[in-house]
Amino acid sequence: FASAGIAGLEGWPMDDQMAAELRARGGSAEGFRARRLTGALAHEADLLLVMSHEHRIFILDEWPDLVRRTWLLGQAARVASQLTAAANDGRGLVSALRANPAPPLSTDGVPDPYRRGSSAATRSAKLIETALRQVFGA
Repeated sequence: FASAGIAGLEGWPMDDQMAAELRARGGSAEGFRARRLTGALAHEADLLLVMSHEHRIFILDEWPDLVRRTWLLGQAARVASQLTAAANDGRGLVSALRANPAPPLSTDGVPDPYRRGSSAATRSAKLIETALRQVFGA
């Protein structure tokens, strides 16, 4: 697992409000530093889970060959929720996503909470948590 963005400030720590949401869910932002997505990083990934339609469009404009690997988080969660537990073991999920071109829906994105206050951070964190639980069967 790795994190990279398309427009973040390279080297900056996680936004304070999202770091607080992560801590509230048992995680830690310690050591996190923003980095830009590069072609090398993107092509190394088995799966690219993005937060917004704009992120997906950016990646596909830059690297059209990654179309089968680039999914909105909510879009991947919808497919994963339809898999049996045995099929959702990581490799099975990647295979299912690549084989199942479920079109993205307008509701599959996660709103960017940056500088929008604590309620926006909480709303986005809840969406991310719910989707990740579906994607990873937790």
